[in-house]
This record gives sequence, structure tokens and C-alpha cells, in this order.
Amino acid sequence: MIAVCGAAADPAVNGKHATRKAPATSSFRKTDSWPVMVIESVVMPTTSNGPLEIVFTLKASKMSPVAVAQHSFGVVISDESHPWQFVATPTFPSEKENVLIVQPGSSIHLKATALADNHDKKKTWYSLPAGEYKMRIYAWGGKSREFDYQWLGQTYSDDYKLTIGKKESGVGQPATQPADKDPPKDQPSPPTSKDAPR
Repeated sequence: MIAVCGAAADPAVNGKHATRKAPATSSFRKTDSWPVMVIESVVMPTTSNGPLEIVFTLKASKMSPVAVAQHSFGVVISDESHPWQFVATPTFPSEKENVLIVQPGSSIHLKATALADNHDKKKTWYSLPAGEYKMRIYAWGGKSREFDYQWLGQTYSDDYKLTIGKKESGVGQPATQPADKDPPKDQPSPPTSKDAPR
């Protein structure tokens, strides 16, 4: 299913917006935009062993549509010592389309959950040591274009401060402090990090 309303592959270079050119034989429509993601809220579950509830928005960076598939999103939690402390593929409501297309000037409001690490299902967000963390939503894609307006590269959202295992971040309460977020950048930035494991 494909929705029109609101991308990513192995990058050729490091950086927030790394783009790979699609093969010349691709019959799918290209895009000049990349997906811009902003985390709006992260809430602890009402039970201590439930998933994190994440709300974020998705929009196109320029004046052309951009498409992203559900499975290309990643939730990354890190701290100063461990850049990829936790990496999970978020789960979206079953009625949400598998491929989302964002039109210029519009945005998609998305809700998703994250519970277990992709590489170690016994490792969950709540098993992380108590402390302050940084959360990002990543967008990754394949090596070639598989649908219209798919952006081939890697990008990530703004940073979101996440507090785990402290009294002030109890169940059913916001796990973050939005006031501490940095405003998202709509233009490519210098290389800032290595590729995240998927």
C-alpha cells in the first residue's frame, strides 16, 4: 500500500544527508528532496516492560515529493560512551501504509512504538542503565530505487533528550524534555557520525 500525503540507502559518504545515485535503468520517479523528521514526543508505557510510544512528523525538504517505507525507519538511543546503544525498527499501526509519500509543503504525523533491539531481542529500552540518553529517528533505504520518489541515502531526525530509569520519567509520562531539543536543519550538515547498525 502507498499513501500520498506526507528513504534512504547505504550512503556514499558520511554525514547527516548522504545520497547514493540510483541505477540509470530505474523506471521509478526520482526526488530532489530528502525526508525531514522531527520527534514530537516520547512517552514511557503504562507498564514497565512495554514499548516506548514515539510521535514524530515527516516532511519533504524541498519542492519535490519524497517517499519512505516503514521498514527503513530506525530508532537509535545513544549516550556519550555508546553511540549505538540501542537500535530498533519501530512498529507502526497495522492500518498505516507501508510506503508513505510526502508532498511538498505538507507533513505526516506518525505514531510508532519501539521495544527490543534489532540485534539482541533480550535487550530492551528499559534494560538500559538509568541515565540521560539521546534518541534519533533514522531513515535508511536499499541500494536501488524500489518505488516512486524514494530517496537513496541516510538521514536522521533532531536529537531528543531521553531520561530512563529515574523517578521523574515514570510510566505513562513524557520521557523527554522538548525544551532541550535543537531545531532541525533543512540543509545538509558536515559529517557528524558514522553509519548506525541496522
